Parts: sequence; C-alpha cells; structure tokens
Amino acid sequence: MRQSTSTVKLLNVAILFIASLAISMVVCNGQDLSRSDLLSCSSDCSHVIDLIHRHGVNQTCDTAGDGQFVAPSAYGPVFIPACETGDLSIVSVHQIAEIDDGCGPKFAVVISNCSTRCVEGFSVTAVGTLGRIHCFSPCTTVKVEKIHPNESLQVELTLPIEALAMGNRNGQVIGFQRLVIAIDSFDEFVETDEANNIKAYCASTLPFLEVQSSVTTEVVPSQEQVSQSVSVDTTSTQQLETTQPLTAQPAEQASVNDTTSSAVTEESADALQNAWQQLNTETSADVASEG
Repeated sequence: MRQSTSTVKLLNVAILFIASLAISMVVCNGQDLSRSDLLSCSSDCSHVIDLIHRHGVNQTCDTAGDGQFVAPSAYGPVFIPACETGDLSIVSVHQIAEIDDGCGPKFAVVISNCSTRCVEGFSVTAVGTLGRIHCFSPCTTVKVEKIHPNESLQVELTLPIEALAMGNRNGQVIGFQRLVIAIDSFDEFVETDEANNIKAYCASTLPFLEVQSSVTTEVVPSQEQVSQSVSVDTTSTQQLETTQPLTAQPAEQASVNDTTSSAVTEESADALQNAWQQLNTETSADVASEG
C-alpha cells in the first residue's frame, strides 16, 4: 500500500515537472515574437478592413490636420507637433508582367516619405477582391525595413495564386477585379494624413511596369576571318618589301645605258663629219665644171 502511494506521488511530480518545462518553453518562444510579426503572418486582411472603416479609401475622408496630434503612450496621451509628424503616401501602382510559376499576380508599389525622419519597420499589404472585401480575401503583407526622409521606394508584392480564381460565371473562372493597397497597414505610425495610406484600383486598368533593358553585343571574329586577315597582311608586307621605286635602276644597267649613249653620240658626230666632207667635195666639183 505504501509503495503504490509513493509511486503515484513520483508520477505526479514527473507530470508537474514536464508541464512546467513545456510552459516555460512556450513562454520563451513567445517572447521572441512581436505584435507585427504575429499580425503580418495572419492569413486574413481584417486589419485593412479596419483602416477602411477609420480612414476610408481613395481619400474619401479628409483626415489631414494642421495642429497637434495626440498619441497614446504608457504614460498617458502625448501631444506631437505637426512639424515632427511625417506622412507616408502611395505614389503609383503598376503590374509586373513577369509572373513566377505557382504564384499570383505581382505588383510594384512606389511609396514616398514626406518627413524629416527615417521610418523603419512598417508594413505594406495588398488585397485582391471580387466585389466586396472580406476577411479571407487573398492578401499578402511585406515589411519594409526603412525609408529615408524625402525618399521614394519601390516595393514588390505578390498575391496568392487563389486571386486568379475567386469566382465562377457560367463555367468561366473569374479572378480578382479590384486591388487594395495599404501602407502602414497595421496603423503603427502617427501621420499628418492617414487617408492617403489606402487606395483601391480596378485590376483591368492598372498599367504594366515598363522595363527598359539595353543589350550590348560584341562581335568576335571567327578563326577563318583571323587567318585570312593575317595572310592578307603578310602578302601586302611582302609586296611592299619587293616593290622598288620606278626611278631606281641597278648599277650594271646604268653603266650599260651610259656606254650606249656615248656610242650613239660618237656615231652621230662621224655622220655629221662625213656629210660635211661630201658637201665640200660636191661644191668644189661644181666650181671646176663652171670654169
């Protein structure tokens, strides 16, 4: 009887030890996660619906202010001057033509930071809708590390592949028809204008992103062309080496020409002298006959 009681006590102690160890492990793992990490991993877009309820869409609600802002804190409300409050806004949204296999449509969102301070760790969410938006509409959320003051930044978002098949019309599969973009989608930063953080677009009218790519081609000569050019160069070099000026003559040819010219000169002088003697003879003969 005593042994069974001690065995039950040992089992209870072992169960309590294992339970406390499991609880401590869960607590330790939970301390490494933040609110944004938990919410950004959620598969629903209820946080975007909350933004629409508070600030409208496409600036239907004018939430811009000129005075001070009141922000809650652990020590009560804090007044923030307008000069210290910046503004994140959506500049443009384009479709990206290149789509990866097994993924939905891809978009490029340009965001601007109209403030004097760097904004870090804000979220951007894209939601595809067919008619009304609901919590389980296909969506994706990315986290932007930082955007510097007065800087524009492009963020790429890819919707799940379920966005391409959200309905059925007479046997034809219908994809999303509207795209909702929300920056600072968890509303973590106080801004001068919250209404320009969320916009809706018609999917059929979104322009495609034009990518300008320059291709540089380098022509490499083939081996036959190289060999032909080398042979032509060697032939021209040999011709240049063997070709001589037209006025140049060999030494032997020059001496032969000199001898020939001197012989011709002597022959012409002898012929002139013979002709002169013959003329004098004929003249003296004529004089004698007349006498």
